[in-house]
Amino acid sequence: MARRSRGWFGLVWTGVVLVVVGLGVFLALLGLERANQTAGVLSLFVSLVGVVVAAAAYRADRRDERGSAPRADRPDADRPGSVHNQISGGHFHGTVIQAGRISGSAHQPRPHRDDDPERDR
Repeated sequence: MARRSRGWFGLVWTGVVLVVVGLGVFLALLGLERANQTAGVLSLFVSLVGVVVAAAAYRADRRDERGSAPRADRPDADRPGSVHNQISGGHFHGTVIQAGRISGSAHQPRPHRDDDPERDR
C-alpha cells in the first residue's frame, strides 16, 4: 500500500513539475507584454479554483459537524463536539488516560508513601 501511494505521489509531482516548466516556456515564448496579460488571466482562474476548493472544504466541515451533533441521551449533549468515554471491565487504580496518539513515555511515576523503603535510597 505504501509503495502504491509513493507511486501516485511521484506521478503527481512529475505532472506538476511538467506543467510549471511548460507554462514557463510558453510565457517566455509569448513576449513580456502578452505573457503579462496571459498571467493575469491564468491567476484569475487559479483564484477561482482556490475559492471553489475553500467552499468545498467549508461545506464538508459543516456536514461533519451536523453528522456528529450531540444526542439528547448523552450526558454532555449540551456541549457540541464533546466526547464521553466509558471504560468497563477490569480494575483501575488512579487516573486513566485515554489518547489517540502518544509520543514519548506514558509512564506515570509511582506515588511515594511514608513506608516506601526505596524512598530513602
